Amino acid sequence: FYNSGMLRCPVVIANSDFIRDHIIDVYGYPADQIIVAPRGIEPAVFDPTTLSPELRKQVRNDLGGQVDRPLVTMVGRLTGWKGHGVLLEAMARAQRRDFHLAFVGGGDADFVEALNRQAAALGLSDRLTIAGSRRDIPAVLAASDLAISASTRPEAFGRAAIEAQAMEVPVIATDHGGSRETVMHGATGWLVRPGDSQAMAGAIDEALSDAQRLAEMGRAGRAHVLAHFTTQSMLAREYSGYERVMAAGR
Repeated sequence: FYNSGMLRCPVVIANSDFIRDHIIDVYGYPADQIIVAPRGIEPAVFDPTTLSPELRKQVRNDLGGQVDRPLVTMVGRLTGWKGHGVLLEAMARAQRRDFHLAFVGGGDADFVEALNRQAAALGLSDRLTIAGSRRDIPAVLAASDLAISASTRPEAFGRAAIEAQAMEVPVIATDHGGSRETVMHGATGWLVRPGDSQAMAGAIDEALSDAQRLAEMGRAGRAHVLAHFTTQSMLAREYSGYERVMAAGR
C-alpha cells in the first residue's frame, strides 16, 4: 500500500527495466506511463586516468593487496542479502589461492563478527580485509583487479557494478535484477547464479586466469558505462518525464 502511493501520478520513473517490469506486474501500472532512467556515474569522478600509481598502491596496501597477488573487492553495505557469506564460500572453493579479498562498506558489528568467524572457519582470515566504510570508492576500485556483486536478492539497479566498470574493473555479479542490464556477460564481466558459491568460484578462477583479457574487459566496461550509465543520460531521461507531465497540463 505504501509503495502504491508512488503510482498515483501520470508518470513514474523507474531506475531499471527490472523495476519497470515489477511495477507493471505487481501494481498493474500502464507500461506507457513508465520512463526508465537508469542510475548513472559522473565520468569525471569515476575516471581511472586521474589516479596516480602511487595512490593506487597505497590504497591496495590498505586493503591487504600485494603486487604479486590479485585484489578482489566487494563494495557495499555489509548485510546478509548482499552475499558476503556466499563470496567467502566461493573463495574457499576457488582453485586460485593467491588472491586477497576486501569487503568495503559499513555494517552491523554482529554481522562483521559473523563474517570474521566464517573466514576463520574456512581458513581465510589472512586473505580477508574488512575495511569498513570509505569515501574514496573510485580509488578503491582503481586499486582492484576484480569487483564482485554477490547479492542473493535482486538489486533494483546495482550501482556498485557500474562504478567498478567505469574504473575499468570487470565485475562478477549475480544473474538477476538490475545486474542483467549493467553487466555484459563475457564482455564486461560475468553473471552467475545467485547463492551458488561453486559458480562464483569458477567465475573468479576464469577471471584471474588471463590478465590481458581482464584488462580488455575492463576497457570494454568503461565504454559500456559511458554509453549507457552516466548522470547526464539519467537526468535527460528523468527530465523527459517532467516534460511529459507539463505538456499534459497545458
